[in-house]
Amino acid sequence: METQGTETLHPNIVRALVTSETRKRILCFLSNYPEGGTYLQEIVKRTLISHSNVLGAIFGNDKNYSKGSSLTSLGLVDVFKDGRFRYFKLTSKGLNSIEKFDLKA
Repeated sequence: METQGTETLHPNIVRALVTSETRKRILCFLSNYPEGGTYLQEIVKRTLISHSNVLGAIFGNDKNYSKGSSLTSLGLVDVFKDGRFRYFKLTSKGLNSIEKFDLKA
């Protein structure tokens, strides 16, 4: 993984991605769904990351993931509801972060 060009990213984004392989994997996975996003169970199933760790990386929790470093609080992932389901979608800021870190899906 190359981090050239990270000077244009906010330091909190850089820190969150450098310190968490889970956050990077989720961002890369979401880049495969640029239009409509995808739902939680699909992220869990395809990334092989546990349900609680996916939620922690996206929203933060009191255990392993800081809320201030969560993908949503950093503006890298949007969450929207459609009926009773929540969908997760990469933002343009999230896509920019993937490009700056040269992450591959």
